[in-house]
Amino acid sequence: VDGLHFNIDLCIENGVKVVDASCCEKLRYINIFSESGRSYQDKVTVILPRKFRSIKDKLSLCGVRVDFLGANISVKEFWAMDSEVKNIGRVKTNEIGIRDTKFLQDELEVSLVGGYRRDRELILEVPSLVLNISSKYDGCIIESDSLERLLVSCKSICLESFSESVTARNLKEVSLVAGEVSPLLGGRVEDRLHAMHFGSERLKSVSVLADSIKGRAATLVCRDSVRVNIETKDWNEEKVCISPRQFSDRFIRI
Repeated sequence: VDGLHFNIDLCIENGVKVVDASCCEKLRYINIFSESGRSYQDKVTVILPRKFRSIKDKLSLCGVRVDFLGANISVKEFWAMDSEVKNIGRVKTNEIGIRDTKFLQDELEVSLVGGYRRDRELILEVPSLVLNISSKYDGCIIESDSLERLLVSCKSICLESFSESVTARNLKEVSLVAGEVSPLLGGRVEDRLHAMHFGSERLKSVSVLADSIKGRAATLVCRDSVRVNIETKDWNEEKVCISPRQFSDRFIRI
């Protein structure tokens, strides 16, 4: 067997509790999907072989509970919907989409290879997320109620759009490493509020390490309790001014 391809709706309907693929060491793809789009409280347990690093094409999980036994994963596509995942190592992929998935581990590290993908959406439960992007940070949406620590590395990024793309109300620490950073999208400086809070009610620190900061000087505002540290190799920190403000939790939620 070189692939698993089945509808989770039919598994649930027929009373399947476990899919044992522990002997299938030639797996190249796993495509577990749902035609109904339903969410299931009782997940189907999928047992993978211990040597499943040969998966190259696609890894798609839906409505299942899977233990990856600590292995690193390198696939063209990685999708996880309505699932429980544990003991997964580094994930390297070209395309990704995670929705309503619980990772039963302290940290998830994801490396995104290639250019912009509009469908990069990460709605997940995990305490710490490390995101390595080989190109510009653009169009990647992160939503989580359990995320406390976010580390991102990329070639270029806009601080304004980065903050707006993250909604994590329990996020405490944000760390960013980038080749090029711009304060505002398109360098615009019109008179409006440029809030950098990542949708968090508990944010404590924001760290930015960049080779250079491009664009016109701009002012971003954050909560007065947040520690902000900006370092650049070309000493252009003055292009980003962080102004502390008193934000209510209600304002953050809005």
